[in-house]
Amino acid sequence: MMVYNSIENYLELKPRCYRFLKVININRQVSQTKKYEYCVELILSKGSDDSDEDLRIRCVNASGIKVGDIDGMLGFLVDIEDVRGRQLEGCNYRIYEQEEAAFSLHCEEFFADLIK
Repeated sequence: MMVYNSIENYLELKPRCYRFLKVININRQVSQTKKYEYCVELILSKGSDDSDEDLRIRCVNASGIKVGDIDGMLGFLVDIEDVRGRQLEGCNYRIYEQEEAAFSLHCEEFFADLIK
């Protein structure tokens, strides 16, 4: 199931089960019309040998990207918050690690799915 901009559907993927960060990828798109656009991809694993699925979260038009010390972290609790009511231009969602504040960002839209 591909989730698009729905926190309720994201929670149905059981993100609390995927606590181990495998990939954090930050890409910057540069063009004549848009000076910059960041896309961030997170891939989280269950960390067990019997699981062949990972949780992928893709964030489009990301801003305010902050990455702290992620070395040696035992597990992450990644949450998504709807911030559309705050009227921040191009920022509809806040995606963050809530226990240790290991990373956070705002984005215009997000996608989440389980991958093999």
